[in-house]
Parts: sequence; C-alpha cells; structure tokens
Amino acid sequence: MKINYKVFSKHAEKVAKNVTEARPVLKGVHHAENGTLTVTDAFRLYQARNVNAPKGILLDAVTGDELTEVGRYPDTGNMLPNPQDADVELTIINVTQAKEVVKAIIMVGKVGGNKKEKVAVRLIGKTAQLEGDPRVSVTYEMEGEANPDVNMHFSANFLLEALEMLSDMKADRVILRWYGNQNPFTLSPEGTDDIMVLIVPWREHGR
Repeated sequence: MKINYKVFSKHAEKVAKNVTEARPVLKGVHHAENGTLTVTDAFRLYQARNVNAPKGILLDAVTGDELTEVGRYPDTGNMLPNPQDADVELTIINVTQAKEVVKAIIMVGKVGGNKKEKVAVRLIGKTAQLEGDPRVSVTYEMEGEANPDVNMHFSANFLLEALEMLSDMKADRVILRWYGNQNPFTLSPEGTDDIMVLIVPWREHGR
C-alpha cells in the first residue's frame, strides 16, 4: 500500500491539535531516518512506514515548520504492539459505511448538550455501539468471532477520525486488533501494517 504523505499530514494535524501547550514536542510529526512518520497526542498514535518524505526531522503538524527547541520526541517504538500478539482480530468490511455509523453515534450522543469529544463507543464482542442511554441503539457489527471477553469503551471521535484517515488512504477493509480491555487497540488496512492507528481506551469506573 503506497502511503500518501499529504494525506497523512492532513490527518496528523487533527491529532496534533489535541495536544496541550505543556507538551509542545507532540505538536510535531516525527520523520524518522527510515521513512517512518509518527504523530501522537498520548491518547492515540498514527504511524506510517516506508513513506517518501523528509527524514530525520520534526515538523510542526500545522505549519510544516521544523521544530528545533521543543525537546526530544518520545520513543514510540514500543507503543505499537505486534499484530501477531493480538487476542482478537475483527474486520470492518466497509470503511465508508462504518464512518457513517460512527457519525450517527456521535450525533445521537450529542443530544442533551454533550460535546462530541465526550461521546463514547463501546465495543462488545464484535459490535460497536453507542455508550449511554440503553433506549437508543446505534450499532455496527464487524466480521469475525465475537469474543465474550471484549468489552471496552473509547472516544467515538477518535474512531471516526481514524476511519476518515484510513479511508482517505484508499483502505476498503480495516482490521481492528484487540489486546485486552485495558490495553490500546489498533486499526490498520487489511493486508498491510505500513499504516497503523493506535487508540487508548477510556478507563472503566467501578471495574
């Protein structure tokens, strides 16, 4: 899968805009010498490998300027788990359809004045659904075995933005890999790990 540098940069900007002023180094996209691009806000991470892009530099995700006085970019090498270590693999068979469902989840979740950043998706088995009022049902079922241990919730907006990025990269089917309810999960196009998204689940209260 050929990674489009401009498309990655456009979506990296959304991640970097979520970074607080306390961590200015995370406002940049790290361009490694081996052609790997990384951007993270500490709650999610986008990484693309083998990209035709500048190397050995940290560029501001919004302006494109080089960041030289913000400190050392964190070592993210161990953040992305080995896909072979996943306990569960589920397939989003239609990214365009999944995006629309997640948009609907956010729209319904905002009813009552909630901000989109507060709307959660709960993944149970192989079904993603709106977290909250049990009288309202907005769900998306993935392909794969429904493992009863899978039960976690996370930002619906983060999921939407990840799907939008993968869709813009021309991914039709996306693999969700689960490593435990308290551990980050990943999304990547079927057939390649050259581009990967990691999302940290929200903590469960009372669990």
